Amino acid sequence: MKKLTTLFILWLSLHSAIALADMEHNKPEIKTLPNYALIQGQNLPHLMKPLMRFKEQLQLTNEQQQALKKLRQEMAPQIHQGLQQAKQLEQQLAQEILQDQKTATDLEKGLLKLQQQKWNNTQKLINALAQIRQILTLEQYQKLLQLSGH
Repeated sequence: MKKLTTLFILWLSLHSAIALADMEHNKPEIKTLPNYALIQGQNLPHLMKPLMRFKEQLQLTNEQQQALKKLRQEMAPQIHQGLQQAKQLEQQLAQEILQDQKTATDLEKGLLKLQQQKWNNTQKLINALAQIRQILTLEQYQKLLQLSGH
């Protein structure tokens, strides 16, 4: 009886492990914006999308909507381009580290360039947030942070 119980437990464990591995493998990929600024995205939020999503709850005036639209048209491409550049630099450095076996000394120029790009990205994000704060009232801005989970 003990052998049968032991075999059943082993069989159950094996099938559970296989099922869990299969679930993990088939889990849908969640696309998120990588953190290519100095401050992580969860701490320095990108508020433009939530701002557009919650514009009715924020009761934006037509003037505010126009100012935010202009800001989005000007800043979004710059921010996106900077984040893409940092991503490419980081991937290039990773390739050189993992495949070409370069050391930190070998990569000093590239690391400094990546650091500068992330600094530039962070400045653009902070400036965009400052402009959003200027366009919104204090109450609207606080409500936006609350609605967006920040």
